[in-house]
Order: sequence, then structure tokens, then C-alpha cells
Amino acid sequence: MEALMVSLNAVIPFVFYLAVGYGAKRLKMCSYDLLQGMNKLVFKAFFPLSLFWNMYTMDPSIEIDIPLLLAEGASLIALIILLMLTVPWFVKENPRRGVVVQAIYRSNCVLFALPMAEVVMGEPGKIYATMMLAVIVPILNVSAVLVLESFHGEGLTDPKKLIINILTNPLIDGIAVGALFFALGIHLPRFIETPVKNMGSMATPLALFILGGTLEFSQVGKNLKCLTVAMGIKLLVIPLVVTVITTLAGLSDVVRFTFFIIYATPVATSSYVMAQNMGGDGELAGQFVVFSTVASALTLFIWVYAYAALGFV
Repeated sequence: MEALMVSLNAVIPFVFYLAVGYGAKRLKMCSYDLLQGMNKLVFKAFFPLSLFWNMYTMDPSIEIDIPLLLAEGASLIALIILLMLTVPWFVKENPRRGVVVQAIYRSNCVLFALPMAEVVMGEPGKIYATMMLAVIVPILNVSAVLVLESFHGEGLTDPKKLIINILTNPLIDGIAVGALFFALGIHLPRFIETPVKNMGSMATPLALFILGGTLEFSQVGKNLKCLTVAMGIKLLVIPLVVTVITTLAGLSDVVRFTFFIIYATPVATSSYVMAQNMGGDGELAGQFVVFSTVASALTLFIWVYAYAALGFV
């Protein structure tokens, strides 16, 4: 029940932000052009500040488990490569290919995985999840740029242009600068830290508000099959495969659950913002965020209950 409450506490605010955005647009409190302008602002300013803050404020006292981090990073990269190779067989339009790939592997780890790991596995779960996020967040964001750029337009992007786009991507820059400040021990003055933290914390609520305002439920029908299959793979199949592999590998309960929760959480909100700004199918990306967020309240509860029944927690 406690795990269910954590899931609901994480999910319901997301749904609330979406509902407020949807209501504001229907009541003509904001125009489509205004929402599109805000979307670019979130992508180029608020999300980079959020990612900078996550890297900048990492706990330096955590004892890093290098083999664990390498294994988690390698597993994520392997999944991305597998999806890059297989999704184009089933999805024919390039703007949709990148969105589907991103939706299946890219999770909202910070808002879901960390609190779930702490509640279910206690302090050890929190420590392992924090360590993994230090590796996972950069991989998720760098790979998202790579995936969307690779399927941008009608063909593969020129490698030189792809590298330039990756290096100049606002999200990548936010991570890089935050990691640099953390590594060099650079500390911002308090009067700068406070606005950076506050503006970064606005990224997810504002992105969800914008998503709610631009969401068109009349278009869900044409994407229903894609949504159902992709979310079934993300929220059910991949967590099952991860659970089986980590169990066969003899990993501890804490490590097994931490691996699992990294993959079992809903689609990252920033995936919608990135798709909108990088030539992907923004409508489909937004629907992935909405449906995975709502569905995860049920799937996470079922998974945690199953883990408890098997004696894994």
C-alpha cells in the first residue's frame, strides 16, 4: 500500500498539470502560438537549468560502485541500439521512429525511480538509485538527441551535422556544464543558486501544462495501436526481461530492484519537448507521456506487489 501511495503521489501531480493546461486552452486562456513559444523556452532554458542542477548538486560522499554503473550503462546502450535497429521495421515514418524509440527506453527516472527505490528498499535503495542516475541521466539525454537527429527528416542526418547538433543541444549543454562545476568543485553564490534551482524546478510542471494545452484526444485513435504496443513493451516486457536477467545474474535484492525501477517508470516529460523542437512527431510523443504516466500508477503497483510475493523486497 505504501508503494501504491508513492506511485499515486508521483503520478497525480502530473495528471493535474496536464488537466490545467488542457482546461486553460479550452477556456481560451492561452493560444496555440503562446504554448509553442513557451515550449521552446522550456527546451532552451528551463530543462537545461534543471539538468545542470541535478549534476551540480550530486552528493560527493556516495561510494561509487563502478562495475554496477558500467553494467547499467551498458544495458541501456544495448537496449537503445536494439531499438534503433528494430523499430524502423515496424514504423515507417522517420519522425515517428525516433519518438517510438525514445518512448520505449527513456524513463522519468528522477521523479519516479528515486522515491520508489527509497520507499521499497530503504536507504540502500536510495543510494544505489542515486548512483545510477548519475550515469543514466546523461546517457538518456545524449542518446535522445542522437535518436531524434538520426531519424530527422527524410533520411539519416549527416554525421558532421549530427555531432554539431549534439554538442549544441541545450539539454546536453546543461548536463555538461553541471558535471564540470561538480568535478571542479565550483560553487555558485547563493543569490545565483536560488534562481537556478527555482527555474529548473519549473521545467516539468510547465512542460506538462504545455502538453495538456496542445493535446488533442481526437487524434488518439490513429495512434492507439502504436501507443498500446510501445507502452506494453516499456512498462511490462522490458521490466520482466530486466528482472529475469538480474535474478539469473545473482544480483542482490537492492540492485535488482534498482535496475528494474530505472526501466519500469513512465516516459520522460522532456521527450515531448525534445520531439517538438527536433523534428519528431510531437503529438505522438505527448500522447506517450500522458498514457505512460497514467498507466504506470497501475503497472508499478502490480510489479511491486509481484516483487513482494516473490520475496525480492
